[in-house]
Amino acid sequence: MPTSLIVEDGTGVTGANSYVAYNDALTWCNARGFVMGADQPSSEKALIMATDYLEAQRNRYQGRKTNDPTKFTLPIQQPLQWPRDGVFIDAKSLVSFQVLNGFDNLVQAIVNASFPKNAIPVELINAQIMLAKNVADGVTLFPTQNGPFVTMKKLGPLEKHFSEIINTSIEPDMLAVNAWLAPLMQDQSGYSLSSVRI
Repeated sequence: MPTSLIVEDGTGVTGANSYVAYNDALTWCNARGFVMGADQPSSEKALIMATDYLEAQRNRYQGRKTNDPTKFTLPIQQPLQWPRDGVFIDAKSLVSFQVLNGFDNLVQAIVNASFPKNAIPVELINAQIMLAKNVADGVTLFPTQNGPFVTMKKLGPLEKHFSEIINTSIEPDMLAVNAWLAPLMQDQSGYSLSSVRI
């Protein structure tokens, strides 16, 4: 059965399974010399698997789903975690600049620094494309065990070879993906308020 991407555009698209269209992902990869997949169907499958990985991060993202059922907004139809309300990206520099102009401007800066609740951050899209590239390169996004990596497997006289244990973490280490996602996560140190006595 062929895969079909349904792209979330910030409006809570019913049945959405990706944050980026195939052609946009292909353009991004080509500009960087990456190969996302052997063909369009395998690339779209990798993009959907990447979306699954991003959705599994739901408890780490800032804010809440724009159409969050706990807010009793209707219609409650937002299959993916994004778009989100209450997300601050690069807010520290905006807030620090406004502190010089007084408290009223500081509050306004916080409101203005909030990422639009009907948009998809480019950081999320870039992370999804990098994840899809990793899938195409053979990375298992949800490994089921840790330990040695199989480097050779033979069924005949039953022969196995293992490499050394490289990483005992269950989750693969993806520095580029983590760097793209960092501004979207709750526990970053880029945004904070502090009181100043005047």
